[in-house]
Amino acid sequence: MKKIILLLLLLLTVALLTACSDDNDRIALADATNETVRIAFIHVGGIDDRGYTYRQHAGTLAMAAALDICPDDQIRNFFNTTAGDVPAAVNEAIDWGAHLIFGTSFGFGGAMLEAARENPDVMFFHATGNMAVEANLPNFHNYFGNMSQARYLSGIAAGLRTENNVLGFVGAHPNGEVITGLTAFFLGARSVNPDVTMYVTFINQWNHAGLEEQAANALIARGVDVLGQHVDSPTTQLAAEAAGVWGVGYNNDVNDIAPYAVLLSPMFAWEVYLIYAVRTVLASGSVRTDVLYG
Repeated sequence: MKKIILLLLLLLTVALLTACSDDNDRIALADATNETVRIAFIHVGGIDDRGYTYRQHAGTLAMAAALDICPDDQIRNFFNTTAGDVPAAVNEAIDWGAHLIFGTSFGFGGAMLEAARENPDVMFFHATGNMAVEANLPNFHNYFGNMSQARYLSGIAAGLRTENNVLGFVGAHPNGEVITGLTAFFLGARSVNPDVTMYVTFINQWNHAGLEEQAANALIARGVDVLGQHVDSPTTQLAAEAAGVWGVGYNNDVNDIAPYAVLLSPMFAWEVYLIYAVRTVLASGSVRTDVLYG
């Protein structure tokens, strides 16, 4: 019995020493610097989508260059992640030592918020979401831009270009973000062409090239001669090019692959916020960065 007790005490001591060693190896957020901070990005798509995730990743690289952060060692990307996979991705990022975790899809909100509650020493940022204000957590933030302004301007271009006075719009989900954008697009067109009408088709997915192509072609068959979009890939613009009609892109400039269709493409420079967020967290020396609320 004495030998068994001694063995158990020895194992407990080894476990405690191991745990302490792991904690000591982990750099606290308050001590993180540009040279040591670790940042994870959880993406809904891959950079090969030439659209939403492609531009998100471009922002990541621009942020890293601006802040002298090594993308190979200090940044980890999780591509093609479903909402159900977010908890596992978050846990893997935290095990890796992430101080900041960015989730770039609207559907990640619930999992990101729960992870923020469970990990108060990690900063969470959710793009396009709307839960941060009500959650009121010091380590959970939403970020987005006022794309409706650019949408309105792109609608002006569409309203001036159409000859049939019929616009089409391929939307992902009928949620507030998408509906606000397509409404601004239509109002912009109406501001210069009061006779214009617009058909809208939702595919109920953010990125599905096959459904985007089907929706675009169905709209063209209804007489649409300018196609707008709020989906992640440039497939709608490729369909417009193939059909000989005009298109207004989103997320990324795809003029190089649809040069005879694309009028213009409203898109975000994500690095503007990423630079601000990372720089603010590192300068604060604390997990509480109230300036980033909401």
